Amino acid sequence: MSVPEFLLKMDWTMLNEQKQLLILANDSIVNQEQKDAIEGILCLIDAIQDYAVDDLGVPEVSIFNDTETEPS
Repeated sequence: MSVPEFLLKMDWTMLNEQKQLLILANDSIVNQEQKDAIEGILCLIDAIQDYAVDDLGVPEVSIFNDTETEPS
């Protein structure tokens, strides 16, 4: 399976910075429908980052801060 070119050219630092801004924005949103939409986008970004590390060999560094919470 070939990797889409946009993933190979991804600016991973910028993606993570954008993800962090979405997390901050989501904390201030009151509307549950909007919160759910942003959380869905955050999960998508996490999945893209996980794929980059697991399958593309992008080094896992401190910029990969998952928004997923671990079960307690």
